[in-house]
Amino acid sequence: MGNINSVYQGSLVREDIHVLRRSSHSLSSSRSSDIFAEVVTGSQGADKKILVKQCRIAQDQNVLSNRERMFSRLLAYIQLAQRLNHPHVGKPLGLCHNYGPAAATVLPFYRHGNIVDHLKRHPASIDGVRLSLATELLKAVEYLHRKNIMHGNIRAENVLVDDDERAVLCDTQYKLIVDTDSDPENVGIDSSCRWTAPEALIGDPLLDIAVGPSKAADIYAVAMTIAQLWTLQPPFAHIRTDITVVATLIKLAEGASSTDRPDKVPMVIWAAIEDCLSMSPSNRPGASELLLRFERLNEGDLDVVVSDDGCQRWLIVYEIRS
Repeated sequence: MGNINSVYQGSLVREDIHVLRRSSHSLSSSRSSDIFAEVVTGSQGADKKILVKQCRIAQDQNVLSNRERMFSRLLAYIQLAQRLNHPHVGKPLGLCHNYGPAAATVLPFYRHGNIVDHLKRHPASIDGVRLSLATELLKAVEYLHRKNIMHGNIRAENVLVDDDERAVLCDTQYKLIVDTDSDPENVGIDSSCRWTAPEALIGDPLLDIAVGPSKAADIYAVAMTIAQLWTLQPPFAHIRTDITVVATLIKLAEGASSTDRPDKVPMVIWAAIEDCLSMSPSNRPGASELLLRFERLNEGDLDVVVSDDGCQRWLIVYEIRS
């Protein structure tokens, strides 16, 4: 039995919460963190299941300064997250500093898991369910962008399903604030490249500069995530290695190939998101425009004939639905 002390929530320090059963295996892992499910008891004696996202840090001669730097980053992330207030944007419960070798984030436990896991457990889910989840995700992105906040790592694993079976976008700016160089040995290409806009990975070839996080990059990632609601697979699932995905993105950016509609994604959904995958960030729609498209789709069924002549396709969809 362990305990988690000094759990920070904004600027408040909560009472100690005690782990009743310490997990021996993580639920998921990335190059910089592990997520554990824990059963804890709080100051009022009620047992509760939570998630603990434990960061990894370099265990070298600078381990103490590495811990301090990580704690500062996590605290900055928590302070940002606590300012967010939207039903489809998740917030961490707090921050703990003695769960493991470095600081950790305490998160709510979502029993339905992420959106893809949830749909896999309910294979009979109709298109309307997927459309509702996509619209809820877009409401979260539109809220963040309206506040001039970029998420920075939109992917299915970061879109969880709450008890009311609604989509909740989590980890806002976690990758941008915390997951930068937590452990130099682990820095490099990871699976998030499959959702990452080409310009954020390979820069702007015309200007020969790197391109940082942007709203347009979020739009690219959210389109990839929406496609997952139908494919139930990560982008470029037919490509085994992440480095080969990056090579494919370079070809796309150079115009040597194009992004084709996955077979399982309905034509009308692809029509809604295709321009989000443009290699030119300025040609991608804003979050409010993309949300409007899906809200209009929610007003009717998905059995719509969509034109292929570019910019007029949405005028045609709107006419059919009016």
